[in-house]
Amino acid sequence: MPHRIYTDLPPSPFTMSEAMVYHAPIEETERGSGRRDAERAAVARLVAEAFGEDAELGHDIHGAPYIAGRRDVYISVSHCRGLAVLAVSRRGRIGIDVEEENMRLERIAGRFLSPEEQLRWGGSIPSLAYAWTAKEAAFKALGIPDVVITEIAVGDSEVTARGFSAGLIHHSFGPLHITLSSTHIPQ
Repeated sequence: MPHRIYTDLPPSPFTMSEAMVYHAPIEETERGSGRRDAERAAVARLVAEAFGEDAELGHDIHGAPYIAGRRDVYISVSHCRGLAVLAVSRRGRIGIDVEEENMRLERIAGRFLSPEEQLRWGGSIPSLAYAWTAKEAAFKALGIPDVVITEIAVGDSEVTARGFSAGLIHHSFGPLHITLSSTHIPQ
């Protein structure tokens, strides 16, 4: 039975700016290693859908994913409860994040938002979900070593950190938020 957050999603893949976004359900499992195995299996299905059955997913020394032998594409992976997403671009570094609206974001807002950002984004769960996914996606896209999430400043369509900037594309599908960040800076 599909998780309720899938109902508003367009068919996989769909376009966000110049990136293709693939998504797949994560089989509901118990917490722990079974859940991690289910997440890895969903990502493996997405990689096979996007690049073929023989494609190999690797991770660089910083943990960023890549497709072995494919220097012509940039990818990013994310997952939340019940859903995995894969973004693919040929233009430059990208990051993607997916999150379902939840009350936990109110409890941890002080850990990822500056005081000014709390005033701007802290007014509702949907705006907190946007700020969270924007920071997570930008963290991946920017690839700045040792950057802390509170250093990433979120705007309506752009993020900045340590003098670098990245664009943002955000979509809400019911309570599900997906944000793509792109730098157009080759790796």
